[in-house]
Formats: sequence, structure tokens, C-alpha cells
Amino acid sequence: AEAPTANCSAGCCPRRGWMAPPRKSRLPKPLPEGFILMDTEKKRWRLGKVIGQGGFGLIYLASQEVDRAVAEDSDYVIKVEYQENGPLFSELKFYQRAA
Repeated sequence: AEAPTANCSAGCCPRRGWMAPPRKSRLPKPLPEGFILMDTEKKRWRLGKVIGQGGFGLIYLASQEVDRAVAEDSDYVIKVEYQENGPLFSELKFYQRAA
């Protein structure tokens, strides 16, 4: 393989097609449907099914009506992130979305 040049890093070179190694992190272990969470404001939430996943975690349907199953057309979702993202990363992402 060719050595990287000034325009290419050791992990990625768009010109030559090298790619960085895949992320070693795994998605969080899925929480069971119906699991009850409490947020920082002491509100309780019931998780529904997983509706998405990505590089930062799993996304669940959610409801504040904890005594009933989460409807397929729920107005809420909850993202459960990697623990390694840390609270500052999560807080930053919240403020970016809320702004």
C-alpha cells in the first residue's frame, strides 16, 4: 500500500480511497419494550419499540402515559446514547436541537 502524502492522513485518503477503521463501540443493549424511565425533571416515560439506531444510540417510541402501552403514532421518542458519549456531549446535542 502507498504511504500517506501531505494531503492524506494515515486513516483516510479520499484520493486513494482509504477508509478509517470502523468504530469499535457497540450500540447500547436494547431496553425492553414497556421499560419505565425517569428523566431529570422526575417525569416518568414508558418505552415503546425501537424505531431507529445510529452512530450515537437507539431511538425508541415513548409515552408519558406509563400505565398503557406506547401507541404506534406516539408524539414522543427517546434516544438512549452510548455511555461513552458522556453528559456534556448529550447536553450539547440537546441545546443544538432545542435552539
